[in-house]
Amino acid sequence: MQRSILISAFIPILVLLFQHCRHEPEAPLVTGIPCHPDTVYFERDLMPLLNSSCAKAGCHDIESAMDGVILDSYANVMATGDVKPGNPDGSDLYEVLVEDKPEKRMPPPPLPALDNDQIAMIRKWILHGAQNLTCDDE
Repeated sequence: MQRSILISAFIPILVLLFQHCRHEPEAPLVTGIPCHPDTVYFERDLMPLLNSSCAKAGCHDIESAMDGVILDSYANVMATGDVKPGNPDGSDLYEVLVEDKPEKRMPPPPLPALDNDQIAMIRKWILHGAQNLTCDDE
């Protein structure tokens, strides 16, 4: 009988303990820097475009380096692309994209020119200081 009294007293205590020991899932850790929609990020936004349109064999990759221009990394773009932070119209990287003369335009014909949105993104990046900004794209 003492045993049943002990068990009946112990069960409500266990129930109370289990109710208070619920495991709440932890909120995911937020790390890094969130991407801002009005910012152009070099690695996320520009590097894929440069890789697909410019930094290719026979053009501006490290092996070809046409006219001494290498567009395969931020350091090389800044060192060889004649980028003037804050001044897209004075930057060769931008000027060759909007060139009227087909023989001077990049990418050269018969390759297709970059579209207006792509050119605007490069202009914006230069205008905002041609920085090597990064963010966590999630």
